Amino acid sequence: MDVTYDIFKGVPDDGPIWIEAIQGLDNARARLARLIETRPDDYFVFDSASARIVDASSY
Repeated sequence: MDVTYDIFKGVPDDGPIWIEAIQGLDNARARLARLIETRPDDYFVFDSASARIVDASSY
């Protein structure tokens, strides 16, 4: 079973905006790359089970 990850826009300490939840880390990273291509901004992938940011990208 794939873990669900949350994708947020913005920076963690400055009131990020939730974008969507997605199954699997590979899928989340692929979605992050598409977001940056289409809507450049700061984004990060959050694993709520471990309360950690597992990937981050910025334009």
